[in-house]
Amino acid sequence: MGAAQSAAASTRVNESKYGFSFTLPPKWEQIPLNGRDISGILDQALKADPAMKGSMTKEVQAAAKNGIKFFAIGPVLDQFASNLNIIVTSSAGYPNNSSYYGIADSQIKINLTEAGFKDLKTSLVHLPFGKEIEATYELPSSLSGVPADGLQLYVKHKSHFEVITFTSHSSSVNQAAAEILEQSWKWG
Repeated sequence: MGAAQSAAASTRVNESKYGFSFTLPPKWEQIPLNGRDISGILDQALKADPAMKGSMTKEVQAAAKNGIKFFAIGPVLDQFASNLNIIVTSSAGYPNNSSYYGIADSQIKINLTEAGFKDLKTSLVHLPFGKEIEATYELPSSLSGVPADGLQLYVKHKSHFEVITFTSHSSSVNQAAAEILEQSWKWG
């Protein structure tokens, strides 16, 4: 598929409250977290595997309660609905100089290890919007029982962090989705 077709099939997301926008990968659908018809939207998004609707409905409802500001799902592959969520949180208490990366990296490793994630790796990455921290890991289990991988980007901007999480059945799906988001991300 050419770049023009790919762009035409994608959705641009604008988050004016936190000052960022990005493009979703083709065939991914944003799931509103504001109480609209989650069930109906999931029906459309999960046409390939309607049996996943119950577990995904619970996951979306939990996301809204846990401070997630954005949630989207991708095509169902191998009985798993790839998903993307973004949490925005305060960066208060973290330094604004180069020591930030070491401190944040240590805290990320502690948090993800305590959550039970396996094969955890963190690294500094140079993205189009700056130097950031990336974490990759294997989830201990998924709702569907299918093994899942995660990729998180920790983006520090002004007085907050955006924790961007991709979860799917494979690291290659996460990487492909992350590249689209990274290349299309804009501040302001």
